[in-house]
Amino acid sequence: MSRIIVVVSGKGGVGKTTVTANLGVILGGMGYKVTLIDADVGLNNLDLALGLEDRVVYDVFDVIEGRAAPEEALVGSQNFPGVRLLPSVKGSDGIRQTAFQAVADSYALISDFVIIDAPAGVESGFHRAAAAAKEAIIVTTPQLSAVKDADRTRSALGVYDIDIKGLVVNRVRQSALERGEEIRGELIAEFMRVKLLGELPESDYILRNALSPPRSQAREAYIRLAETLLNGGEGYRVKTKRKLFAFKRRDK
Repeated sequence: MSRIIVVVSGKGGVGKTTVTANLGVILGGMGYKVTLIDADVGLNNLDLALGLEDRVVYDVFDVIEGRAAPEEALVGSQNFPGVRLLPSVKGSDGIRQTAFQAVADSYALISDFVIIDAPAGVESGFHRAAAAAKEAIIVTTPQLSAVKDADRTRSALGVYDIDIKGLVVNRVRQSALERGEEIRGELIAEFMRVKLLGELPESDYILRNALSPPRSQAREAYIRLAETLLNGGEGYRVKTKRKLFAFKRRDK
């Protein structure tokens, strides 16, 4: 059965699109059929993250309006086996939730995974993407402001029949953790009351070629993230040399 997963964040700039792209490429490299949908209207950066911007002809609105068949609108590359992208609209679109959900469902018929890159925040674009998904991954960085915004996003997901798979803490710096300048992933997950899927080390790493990817700490972290999503278990953790401070939520 196909899995429709939305990747969300509380604020922009936490690397949500990079997480979406790399997770899709890793799953495609494992032999799964993956459709990535860019739901961030206007910004449409997922094609840039994958280096596919020059191949884009159609977008999600073309599929909705019938100007392109669902498979015709997809963009792929031989560098990314099993992965195809449905680009976002390049301007204001007025796409309704029901129409977007129908698009996601159509790709679920031909994919093992449909991964939706949602806009940051909890505005209309977020709700459109969340309504189309069955599962959600929340992305944050280990700074308090980002964590609080991510927690608001978790609350906003509560109105949907959606399984929150857990939290990805991105751009984690080992040295900052050891100095107590950033918050440990386990503590963030405890604060948000969700499972920690893994920590991703600070990196500009994007898989440009899944057939011969470079070895790195970031690649290992993404592989562990994909395996955790598939099979459960523990995700990747950035190692530190000493215990860190804790913090608690204060519910009203």
